Amino acid sequence: MAEQSRTTTAQENEGNTPVDENWCHTRMVVSKHCYHWTVHDFCSHGEKMGDTLESSTFSTGTDGKLTWRLELCRDYRYDEFLDRIPTFSVGLRLASCQLSHVDVDCRVSVLDSKGGETATKYLKRRFYPSDNVSVLLSDESGQYFDMSDAVSPDDTVTIRCEMDVFVGPINVPGEKKAIAVPERQLSSDLGQLFEDGKYSDVVLNVQG
Repeated sequence: MAEQSRTTTAQENEGNTPVDENWCHTRMVVSKHCYHWTVHDFCSHGEKMGDTLESSTFSTGTDGKLTWRLELCRDYRYDEFLDRIPTFSVGLRLASCQLSHVDVDCRVSVLDSKGGETATKYLKRRFYPSDNVSVLLSDESGQYFDMSDAVSPDDTVTIRCEMDVFVGPINVPGEKKAIAVPERQLSSDLGQLFEDGKYSDVVLNVQG
């Protein structure tokens, strides 16, 4: 009689295998800021084309590692009669940054003596730490503010800069340690009761 053999392949019980849980949140960090800059005795700060004024630095980071500066540049434009009209432009410069880049939505307004807006320019741009020039704000009419609208009777210019600063995307990873589940050994434990009566309260006597 031929001997027949059978091989049984043990399959891993998924219920007994610990599972590590990993997760990640990706988000943008958005912060809003407002900065006011008032230039007194504006007309005495130079009348040559290209004369530039710089504001003090201001921070848009809680740790002070992201700072900016506004720049005001005197210029001229010519009207239809070729008369020279005094103007100025406003630029935004990234003064210091420890990030690879930062995205900004910026809105700069010139305010009158009552705090009302007389003109507004916009800027939406990505800045890098290597940027060493200011970026001018502009709108449909161009990048220049007319001084007739901007300079108040007491010879001051007040500029309000509103910024939305976007930092990211930032990944926040996490890990939940696995909980080892004991293997199910009920069948082997029952079989052990017949081989070892140590934990059994039943005795079987068989007479043959």
